[in-house]
Formats: sequence, structure tokens, C-alpha cells
Amino acid sequence: MLESSNQTIEALIAFPELWARQLQHTPNHVAVVSEDGQWTYRDLEHQSNAIANTLISVGIQHGSRVGLCVDRSPEAIAAMLGIMKLGGVFVPLDPDYPVDRLRYMVEDAAITTIVGHRCYFDSIGSPLIHPDPANPNSHSKINWVDCVPHDAATSVSTPQPTATIAPSDLAYIMYTSGSTGKPKGVQIQHAALATYCFADIDVFRLSETDRTLQFSTLCFDIAIEEIFPPLLSGSCVVVRPRGRANHRNELSTLIQRFEITAVHIAAAYWHQWVDLMVASKERVPESLRLIIPTGEKVSVEHYRRWQSLCDHDVLFCNAYGPTEATVTSTVYIPDDSFDAANMPIGKPLKRYTAHILDDDFKPVAEGETGHLFIGGPALALGYLNRPELTAAVFLNVEIDGESLRLYRTGDLARWLPDGNIDFAGRVDHQIKLGSYRIEPGEIEAAIDQAPGVLGSLVSFDEVDGKKFLVAYVAHGKQDVSVNAIATYLRSVLPAYMIPARFVFLESFPHTINGKIDRRALPPASEGVVARDENYVPPRDDLEKRLVELWQEVLNVPEIGIHDDFFLLGGSSLLVTQVVARLTSDMDIDLPVRDFFANPTIATSARHLRELLGETITSSLDDDIRALRDRLPDVHASFFPSDGQSLYGVHYRPRGNSLERGVVICHSIGHEYARGYRNLQQLAVQLCSVGFDVLRFDYANTGNSDGACAELTAQQMQRNLIDARDYLIEQSGAKQIAAIGLRLGGTVAASLPDGSFDHVVLWDPIVDVSEFLRTMDQWHRRQLSELRRFSTIRVASEIDQSYGHAMSPEKRQSLASLQIPTNGKNVSVVVSEQSLTSPDEQSWLASQANVNHVTDVIRWDAQRYTESAFSSPETMKTILGLLQRAQHDGVASTPRQLSTPQTKPAQAKPTTSESADSKNAIVFGRYEHLLGVWQAPTATQQSDTAAILVTPGMLHHVGPFRMYVDVANDLARRGIASLRFDISGIGESFGVGVGGRSIDRAADEISQAIDWIFENTKMQKIVLFGLCSGADDSLHAAVRDDRVTAVVPMDGCGYRTAAYYWHRFRGHHLHRLLRPRKWWEVAQRLLGQSSTAPRSLQQGDDIREFPSRETAVEELSKLADRKTRMHFVYTGGVGMYYSYAQQFYDMFPELRGRDEVSMCFHPAMDHVAYLCEDRAALVEHIGSQIGEIATHRNP
Repeated sequence: MLESSNQTIEALIAFPELWARQLQHTPNHVAVVSEDGQWTYRDLEHQSNAIANTLISVGIQHGSRVGLCVDRSPEAIAAMLGIMKLGGVFVPLDPDYPVDRLRYMVEDAAITTIVGHRCYFDSIGSPLIHPDPANPNSHSKINWVDCVPHDAATSVSTPQPTATIAPSDLAYIMYTSGSTGKPKGVQIQHAALATYCFADIDVFRLSETDRTLQFSTLCFDIAIEEIFPPLLSGSCVVVRPRGRANHRNELSTLIQRFEITAVHIAAAYWHQWVDLMVASKERVPESLRLIIPTGEKVSVEHYRRWQSLCDHDVLFCNAYGPTEATVTSTVYIPDDSFDAANMPIGKPLKRYTAHILDDDFKPVAEGETGHLFIGGPALALGYLNRPELTAAVFLNVEIDGESLRLYRTGDLARWLPDGNIDFAGRVDHQIKLGSYRIEPGEIEAAIDQAPGVLGSLVSFDEVDGKKFLVAYVAHGKQDVSVNAIATYLRSVLPAYMIPARFVFLESFPHTINGKIDRRALPPASEGVVARDENYVPPRDDLEKRLVELWQEVLNVPEIGIHDDFFLLGGSSLLVTQVVARLTSDMDIDLPVRDFFANPTIATSARHLRELLGETITSSLDDDIRALRDRLPDVHASFFPSDGQSLYGVHYRPRGNSLERGVVICHSIGHEYARGYRNLQQLAVQLCSVGFDVLRFDYANTGNSDGACAELTAQQMQRNLIDARDYLIEQSGAKQIAAIGLRLGGTVAASLPDGSFDHVVLWDPIVDVSEFLRTMDQWHRRQLSELRRFSTIRVASEIDQSYGHAMSPEKRQSLASLQIPTNGKNVSVVVSEQSLTSPDEQSWLASQANVNHVTDVIRWDAQRYTESAFSSPETMKTILGLLQRAQHDGVASTPRQLSTPQTKPAQAKPTTSESADSKNAIVFGRYEHLLGVWQAPTATQQSDTAAILVTPGMLHHVGPFRMYVDVANDLARRGIASLRFDISGIGESFGVGVGGRSIDRAADEISQAIDWIFENTKMQKIVLFGLCSGADDSLHAAVRDDRVTAVVPMDGCGYRTAAYYWHRFRGHHLHRLLRPRKWWEVAQRLLGQSSTAPRSLQQGDDIREFPSRETAVEELSKLADRKTRMHFVYTGGVGMYYSYAQQFYDMFPELRGRDEVSMCFHPAMDHVAYLCEDRAALVEHIGSQIGEIATHRNP
């Protein structure tokens, strides 16, 4: 037997009393730090009191069990403390667990109240409170209390709860994996928690200056040591941020950002971190003074690497301990002379005892292997409601004449000569995987429920120090699918309990006494993994290297180039190892997020080639088809609503449909253009998990019928209801949700309850009147600030606001929209720096389910109105919200299948074009291009078709809607048109490429020509394109001699000698005379000008010819071929086009050619922002194409 020396005795009293003593000593010390701010000890006291009093109001008293369904957060720590102050018992409930597992835990612990973050109410709280999904009115006796920080002013006045708490009372119940298929609750008393806290402070030498990282999820007892000992030492707990860091070395980034001094970490994660630092040549952060790997065996080789990375003294502690002995029981601190092959688990902590006994419970001699037992006041009371299991492992053992209560750990160990303990493995078949302790029986019970399974056995294998789960499955003559079993297990087990490999047998071999003969089982290497059905081997050296790397990291014998890393068993931990190896082996600095975006060998190899600047020479057709097959099946169409035709795209799941639909509602004006691509990407993600999705354009917007000025809020509401009914008709979905962005969210929220089963509002507009005022203010600035136009423009008689037409009726209608304070089944997603005004904050406070994300969009800043944005966290959050809502069953309110208001007489279409003249089409080699074919409406029709090529850069709704106006103008002239999105833009899928190329765009224009010739009787093709679309059109014309003429607008530009003078005189001079310009210059010189976030910086998508000489050569070829070219230039593009004759200055070789002509609109800007400019430009373009259609070379 060994017990800790230096046994200074502290009072083993209840934690709240210990906390009160510390609070009195350090009230103004910082207790908790998070990405949202910090709380002092006094703040944490007030917050915990507020939560305690809230719990009193719902009946919590001494001995009550309270569930904690929360993420890492300051308020979660306050909730733990508040529960204990009442004499209650907190029970962590991991939000990632399946609901059935949580339901068992809630029932087993007799939990009557759950304190949870609101984002988990729909997926967890509601199913537990309403146990019968078919009966929304069914209720259990469980209360849900939102875990939120309380107002500082209110919480200060909250009374201190009073309760008498004995050291023998329970502090918390921690559930661990159970061998019978059900988790078991470990009961920890206050005396045990106090014992551990004092021992932790002692062995890890905690002081008031420490800053401990709270890194673990709260359902593992690592979180206990990260939170409670620091709070009894006057030091600070730093809560790990919610989002993933951009830097590939996330842990080092966190330590440096928050000046962390102490880190408790699972040994597996520590190994990966060490490898990552070695590969990237980074050092251990200088603020760190304490590192504690725990959970499984520490690699001595990694310890050596760790030593080489430390430039300063860091206390290294190898910690060992089961949950049943309150977190950590023994610690080993290697000294400078350490040179053993194995890392010992050390000596017992203060007040702990350790015993190594033989089968007869007698102490073994030094060096002999025996059973490890732990003793002392930190032992758990036992397992909740499991008296037989408690009696089996908590034993009274007589040693040296003294009866001791000991816990049988199930581990084998031996004494070393220096009194340390050497770990020798497990007695039973319990598995330690990372920081998780897994009972195989629980996984086996789940596998046995899968169709066709006769029996199962779960074990593990280990290769090069990497441990993974292996499932042996007996299935007789039944056909079973590894993918089907893995899919089923993901629905009932946490991710860490899903086997990485499955070995299938007809039956198990048995020993003579009837037990499964484990020795006769096939080796784990014969197992198969759950992956895509169609295996494709690597095709070149780079793909082979990546496959070998993945095989090493994942320990999977066969990996195809289209297999998904995460379906093969990959995790974020293993991603860091791949990234580290790419750095060390190939000298490639790959951000972790890039890996998540390219999770197959094929896409990863292509991305790496792009990073390396290599030319991709192999055929990409197979890769493209494989990627396209993973994307949704799409159907584009026009459907009726309120007398008009609305354009919509239905995304259909390729796999199993959930029979759930989602309608996506966009905003208007420039916000429509900003969010267009993001909503399309969101539709793809939703479809990939089984949702049918409809993205549509309101009447008078986008591709839909109508004039922009005639849009009303009531019309948008009717459109949304009709879109819902159309999706039900097309998909047969039984539940329909709505996702609304900005004004689209406001419209969706304004519908009556029950119109949709669930509504997600993404940065909704709370005050539409203020939104309109802001747009008008920005519009006035655009006219006068000489940023968009070369001269100050005067507002015309046309009512317009920031690029789109308005009317008094439209303004009044939109301003009347009111967003409800608390609608049913409504979730709100708020991006960084959005909804920050007092009114918006007040409205958010009224919402039951608000989800904050770190994506930066900045709707409120004019400088970003033409900036695309990334929204990965938002998409993940929305996807999670809708997947959780799936468990709610039918809507709690019957859905309203008629329009939300009394429907007026249907309006006639506001355009002269018949809806029958437009067809939404999907075409292209991979069925990946989406567009609209518009037939002529005039009596006399031409044999010419115009292709309107989408510009690549993000613009206002102007150019997109301008293409609709051009198509309508051409139809009236008897000319057909096809407008479509180049792949990767708008609705078209960007398959097989990381970015657009001008050659690829030209090829897709040729595919559009193919469609026209195959489906119509047209004989001539005219291309029109704006900006990069102009360059795409010219390239396509050079490559495809079926093109009759090209009308490029603001395309193909090169700086000339005269350019700089005209640009200075016409663009800069008058701006330099304005005070505002000088203020901007001064700020820039002083370094005070703000830099756009990386997610909002505009990309460079100029697609011009590689050189002026190349441009002259290709344009001359077109002229020689008698291809008509009419170049249109505007004066508002300061980068290139500033004066009338610049085209001929750029290309003097083309001066005088009959096939070449040009026009110049000096007052206009590049995107025909103003309605009057757009009308004039549409008339000009239409007349030019009309002339070409009549005469090939006028």
C-alpha cells in the first residue's frame, strides 16, 4: 500500500462553503474568462445566486437532481455552483448524445429539471418534455430552465440561497459507459470533491496567478478538474471558444490568445498537438507552466519530443484516475533523469491510497503484476440504482489488520523500485479510447438491434500507438451492409463509440465452456469500413501519397479517391495529424478548414496542386462526375403565384429523403445579391442530409415576373405560402420549414403561426422602416461621393433606393411589416456584429431560441455592400437546428394551407411577356448549369438567339435584373435569349474546380450553344456579357465559330499612356478637392484606416486576356472571320475605362475595321446602378443585337 505523504489536513466540507471562503478572500479576482468577456469571483457569485433562485421557483430543493444540457460557458459554471448551493445534484447531459440515451439518464437519475442552453431545447428539451411525439400535448414532469447570463444589475440584488449541506451529500452524478448497454451514474459526494480539489491544488501547485483552460466537454470529469480546483485557489478558468480557430494549431493559438498557464488534456490529443508543433516547427507557448496529459497511456517518445519543444520550464504531470475515485488518483512527474521505456502513472495524491493486490486481495511484491485498487475519502458513493454493480467493485478489504473501503479499477499494475506505479493494462474488456472509457457491451447491445445481426462483439486494435474500435458481427445467412449498420449506430450512439472497422462472420467461434473464443477471431485487419460503395484507386503519385498517409492515420486498409475522410472514421484530432504530416513531408501549410472543405483524396489532391502551383494535366471528367453525383438533383421551373410566374429551383436529395422540405426566402436589393450564393450553398447542404429544398425569387425580383417597383410585403407573404404549397406538391414532404435571410426572415416571421413547422430567421430585419432609411441614405451618398460615378449625379424623378426601383406603395407596404416578439417554433441565427441596436437587442431578448455565430457579414456597413461573405458556422447551425427539429414530429399548430391573409383578386402579370415564353432549364455536360430560355413574343421573329453571360464579380441586383430587362427587350424585338450562370456562380454548380477559368467558361458557353441548336431552330448566336462575362464571351467566340457576333460591355481593358491622365483628370482630381478625401488619405497615412475582415475582402475576378498582344491576336481572328463586335464602355469603372477613345488606344490595330464598333456612356457606372441608366443601356444593347440579327455586318 502507498499513500501520499505530507498530508496537510483541510476540512472536507461542502463545496459551496469552500467557495464562500474563497470568495471572501478574492472577491475582485477574475474567476471566468470567455470570448464574450470576464466575470470576477463576485460576478460569478451573483450569477450563481440568480440561477439558484430561478431553480427554487421551479421546486428545486435539497437532494434534487438537475440535468445540465449545456456547452462550455461561464453560465454553465454558474449553474453548477448554483445547483450545489441549494443542496442539489448536477448531472451533465451531453447535447451530442442521442435523445434516447439522454432520456434513460434523466429517468435513471430522477431528474425533474434541466438547465440548458436554448439552442438544445428543440432537439433535446422538447422530446424529453413531450415523450410522445405523436401527441404534442403530452407532458412529462420535467421542467426546462434556460441557462443564460443574468443581468448584472438584477443579479447583484438576488438573495443568497441558504441550505444546509453535509459533506456526505451528493455534489454531482457523472454518467459513464455501462457494460449492460446502459450508461451508469457515478455518485460523487461533497467530501470526495473537496478531497480531490485540495489534492489537485497541492500536486499541480495552483496559485492565484494561474489561468486554466476549460477545454473538455462537461460530461467528462476532466471538466471537474479544469473548473473547481482553480476556483478554490483564487485563479482563473478560461473557457474554450465555441468556434474553430482559423489557425491549424488551434490549441497553441488558444494558449497564446488567452495567456493560458495550465492545460489538462486527453493524452491522445496531447500526442497530436506535439506532432503538429514538431511538423510546423513551433515551440511550446511561453505562458504555459503546467501540462497534464490524462486518460490513457502517454507515449515516452512524445514526451521526448515535448522536451525538445520547451524553451522554458513546464511542469509535466502524467495523471491517472477513474471517475469512481473523483477524477485523478495518481500523478507521475518525471525528473531530469527519467529514461524508462514506459511512462509510470505515479503515486497517489494527498489523502488517496493505492493498493496492488493479487486474486486473494493480498498485496503483491515489488515488480509483480496485480489488480490496482484506489482508496481514500475521494471514492464515489457508488453507482446510482446499481447496488449489485456497486458491491462488485467497491469492496471492504482487510489489509494489515485494517478494513479499508477500496475501488477495484479493473486495471493491472506493478510497483516500481522508486515507489511509482507502472500501468500494465486492463483486466476486463473495457476500452480506454482517448479520454473516453467505453464498455463494449453498450456498443454490442446497439449493434444487435441492427437488421440482420445475430450477435456482436466489440474489441479494439492498436497500430503504431493508435487505438481504434473493431466490431465483430455474426449474421448467419443474412445479407448485412456495413454502411447500414454504421448509419444505424450513428443514430443511437455518440460518435466516439462508432467502430472504425467491422469484421463479418456467419457465427462466432466458442470455447469448450460456451464463451466466445476471442483467440480464434479473425484479425482486425480483415475488417471493412463504412465508406462509399464505389471504390476508385489512386491514379497518380500525389493521390498515392495521400492514400498512404490516410491509411496510416486512419488505419484503414483500403481507401478510394472518392472516400470521405470522416466517413472512414476520421475526426478533428486526426485531421491535425494529417495537416502536420503534410507540413513535415511535403512542406505544405494547409489550414485545417481547407481540409474540412476537401474531404476526399481526389478533391484534396486537386486543392494541394493548386496550392503548389502545379498544372493539372489529367482528365478531370471522372472527378467532376463523382462530385456532381454527390450534389443534389435539381429541377428549375416557373410556378404560379398571385397571377405571376415565380422562378424556383427545387433541390432533390439523391439518397433517402426525410420527407421534410425547406423553403428559402431571400432579401431584396443589394442584400439579395450578397446572400444569393450562400443560400444556394445552404440548399445543397440541407439536401445532402435528406431535405427537399426550394429556393425561389419573389415576384418582381430575380428571374420572376414583374416590375421591381411593384413589389409589396403582402405579395411576398403570398409568394412564400405558394412556394410552400408548390414544394409540398413536388416533393410530398410532410413537414415544411422556412429559412429567411434578412427581409426574407422578417416576411417569414410575419406569417401566422403554423404556416410552417419551423422557421429559422437569419439576421432578420427588426425595423424595416429604419432599413429603408439606411438604403436611402446610402443611395444619396452614391450619387454625391464620386465613388461610383465620375460626376456628381442628381436624383431623378424615378423613385429608387440603392440600385432597385421603389414606389410609395412599396415603401408603405414594406414599412408595415412587423416581426413578432416570440413566434412558435422559431429559431434565430445572429452573425457577428449584427442586431446590435437597443431595439434589436430588446427583440432578441424576447426570442426563445437565439443562436449567435462568429461569421462576419456586416449588413450595416456600406463599404461591404458588394462584398461576398463566408458563413460556415451559420450553415452548420441552421443544419443542426433543422435536424433537431426533425425529432419534434408534426407541428404543434396545424399548418395553415391557405394564404396568410384574405387574398385579393389576382393581379395580372405586370410585364408584357407571357409566362409561357420563359422556360427554366438545367443543362450542360454534367447537368450543372441553370438558366432561363426566353422565346420571342413579337409577331415577327428572328432566327437569332442571344446568350447573356453572367458576370463573375459580385454586383448589386442591377446587372442580374438588367439581364432580365435585356431578355424582355429582345423578346419584344422578336429575338430569343438564354441567360445562364457560369458554373460556380449563382445557381449553377461549381463541380470539379476550385475557381473559375476563362477557358472553362468558354466551354460552358459552347454547351449553351449546343442546347440552343439541339432544342430550337435558331441559326445565329450573339453573345452579350458584362465585365468578366464580356471576356468570357470573347474567348468563347474565338473558340466556337458558331458565334455570329459579340457585344461585350466593359470588357477587355489595358492601361495605356493616355489612360493615367484621363483617370487622374476625370476620376481623382475632383475627389482630391473634397475634404472627405483628404481625411481618408490622412487616416491611411496614420495607419488608422480599417481593414476589411478576410471573410469580406473582395476577390480579384478580372478575367481579361493574359496580354494585350494576345487580345489583339484573338480579336483580329474574330474580325477576319467576320464576327461582329460592338464594344460598350461606361465611364464609371475607374480601374480601366475612363474616356471615349481608350479602346482604340488599347487596340490601334483594330481601328478602322468594319467588324468592330464601340460606344461610350461617360455618366454611367459599371453596373448601370441607376434605373434611368439601366433603361438607356437596355435600349442600346437591344437595338445593337436587333441590328445584328437583321444584318450580319451592318
